[in-house]
Parts: sequence; structure tokens; C-alpha cells
Amino acid sequence: MQSPKGRLIRKNFFKPSKTLRDLQKTVPNLTISEEICDILNGNRELKKSLEHVNPDEMHVSLLSVPTGLRPMVRFGKDASKEAMRFYLNPLSVVWCITVCKPLEPSLRIKKEVDNIMKLLNITTQFLEAKVKEKHNSVRGFGTESHRNPR
Repeated sequence: MQSPKGRLIRKNFFKPSKTLRDLQKTVPNLTISEEICDILNGNRELKKSLEHVNPDEMHVSLLSVPTGLRPMVRFGKDASKEAMRFYLNPLSVVWCITVCKPLEPSLRIKKEVDNIMKLLNITTQFLEAKVKEKHNSVRGFGTESHRNPR
């Protein structure tokens, strides 16, 4: 998900990334969900924080190629194939959050950095909650809970 560059915080700040749409062209059965974008766009606390920071860009994405495979991708392996292999059998869920905001030395720099850290914390807390929610729904899939009678 990425944000458009600009000065005004738009209603739909987050949208699926171009990289993900490009990957979908090579992997037709890949489904792009806008669920997280919609929830991030509807989060009032996050919107307020975005207004304070006013970043040029902000990206929220899943790690698409595990760290151990990155050298192989750099040395000629097809990155989209490695990313798809990882998505089909993930070893972990790792989010990458990037905020692009030029900072100039000034008396306000500490406040600006504090606002950026607050934005990152709000986003991280949301993503952690979402992962836990998904984990709990998957963990309970196909199982039943029975109480032992005493």
C-alpha cells in the first residue's frame, strides 16, 4: 500500500501498490485485497497523525522475499517467482513501514521526529492487532472446542 505524493491528506491515502498490481499480471490467481487499505483509510487516529506529519509518501507492505533469498534475487533469480513462493508458504509475517519526510535542521525537528514515531507506532499497533485477528481466525479454522465434563 502506498500513499500519493502531495500536500493534502486525501480521503483514500492508502491504496494497493503498483508493485503488487504488476505481480498480479504475472500471477493471475493472485487476489489483491483492499481490506487493510480501507481500514487504514478509515482510522481517525491515523489520519490525524498523517495530518501532523504530512509525509511525501508512506508505504506499508509485507516482506515479499525472505532475507535469506535476497542475494539470489539480486544475482539474477526472478524476484516475482521468489515473492510468490514465499507468499504461498510464508515462514513469518513481517511488515515494512516506510515514511518519506524530508527534515531540515530547525527548532521543531524534535517535534517532527516525535510525530513521525507516533505515526509509525499507530500503524504498527494496528497491523499487530490485524495479524492477531487473522491468526486467531486461521488457528480456529476447522476445529471445535469441547469442554471436558467434570
